[in-house]
Amino acid sequence: MREKGLILASAAAVLILALAMTYQFIHQKFVDQSAQIDALEGKRKEVIENLAKYTTLNARRQIIESEYTKAEIKEGVRSHLEKLLREKAGVTTGSYTIRDKPTSEFGGSYELAPFSVTFPAVTLQGVVDFLREVTHGPRPLVLTELEMKKGRMGERMDVSADVSSIRKVN
Repeated sequence: MREKGLILASAAAVLILALAMTYQFIHQKFVDQSAQIDALEGKRKEVIENLAKYTTLNARRQIIESEYTKAEIKEGVRSHLEKLLREKAGVTTGSYTIRDKPTSEFGGSYELAPFSVTFPAVTLQGVVDFLREVTHGPRPLVLTELEMKKGRMGERMDVSADVSSIRKVN
């Protein structure tokens, strides 16, 4: 009888130990799963925020591209600048120089096409009108540099400007 009691006590101890180990294993799996759920919830919130930002930025990009399309200079930037020099600055043909500069990438699918423009100022108002039309007209360009030099006796003023066109790369 005594041996039966020892065997039953040993079997009960083994069963309790097995149940305790099983409980600990299952409990740890639930704790790990809870941590994964918390991490995924944080990532879900981040994805929602990033999706909202992406949607906003994409809409802004489409508006900007639409504006660029409207402002695209179809006749060519050089021709546009020549026209502005004659009509706004009052400069005669042949008294100005327009030089192309190397293009550079701008925002992936666009490129920056810079030009250097040098001309003698006929009137200060003509220079102001030219610069206003270049930067704020219906076909705006980016003014990156402006230099105005007045002669020693004040008889003449030379203007140098670097302007850039932004165009879509096909």
